[in-house]
Amino acid sequence: THATEFGPHVKELIAAAQKEGKLDLSWSGSGFGNNGKDLPKWFAAFNKFYGLNLTYSWAPAPSMTQQAANLVQQAQSNAPATTDAIILGADSLLPGMQAKATHPYDWATLAKEIGVDLPPDAIAPDNAALAISTAVFGIEYNKEAVPADKVPHDLVDVLKPEWKGKIASTPYAAGFNFLAAFDPNWGEQKTEDFMVKLAAQVGGLIRCGDSAPLLSGQFDMLVLECDIAEPTMATRRGEPLSFVVPADAPVMDHWYMAVPKTAREPAAGALLALFMVTPEGQEIQWNSDGNDLALLPNSKTAATLPGHPDKVAGGHGAQDFVKHPETLTILSKYVDILRKGAGK
Repeated sequence: THATEFGPHVKELIAAAQKEGKLDLSWSGSGFGNNGKDLPKWFAAFNKFYGLNLTYSWAPAPSMTQQAANLVQQAQSNAPATTDAIILGADSLLPGMQAKATHPYDWATLAKEIGVDLPPDAIAPDNAALAISTAVFGIEYNKEAVPADKVPHDLVDVLKPEWKGKIASTPYAAGFNFLAAFDPNWGEQKTEDFMVKLAAQVGGLIRCGDSAPLLSGQFDMLVLECDIAEPTMATRRGEPLSFVVPADAPVMDHWYMAVPKTAREPAAGALLALFMVTPEGQEIQWNSDGNDLALLPNSKTAATLPGHPDKVAGGHGAQDFVKHPETLTILSKYVDILRKGAGK
């Protein structure tokens, strides 16, 4: 698809973006453009795709939770947004959706106008945001410490006595609330019982994406890593890390791009979000960050899942969180269990 073949609504956005002339961006985390390092490549491809010549600025932002709070605050006080496009996980997006703090573009229609068929799960309720990539949770491990025949293929395998003290988990109990709220094979009670047993196994708590304690031999595995893109990227760097998506507990979350209600360059922000779901945008994300959107055809991330994305806990993304707001309450309970039990 070339700029001349785009539909009328996209052409309007392109004209508006040309007038805006630039994009001011800020998002958190080491992902998304290789922590900003690959953004020149992203932007060259973005400008080429739309026939634009926008300039951009990018700055790293605080945590997603903080960014989500800023998004709501700026919308409510009508203050200019700090970024023209924000990237948030489904749980962080929830407060912004409730406060109607993002521009509700008709993402399905706009995507069709650039030749992309978006499945309904790729669009947040009320058109609040667009899913651009998927984080699959998994057990990350050091291949030099965990022999191939000992790799845990089910989540319950990490409770074996031989792993006591050699496992790390995260201080925010990443992923387990998804099992409790969204996976009928788990549910709240079974997940809570598992968390109590896991806490007794865990030697310490580390952040997702922090591979140093695994590489140093402090821990053999991380249960759960929030995004298997981390070990995927580590493998590309030649580090001895790998992952397994537990067959009895697959979990995933989508990363969403949204345009804040008070964005200074909203048309350019919307075009960037749309670009991310094109084949070009998906390939760029895979090359930079090791993930793409599991809901789209030919997704490399979907190939890591033990079943179809819509059967995986969290596969419906923001829709799931709107239907199950209790996921956040459940999470704080699991955080307490892990923090009290870890390293005991």
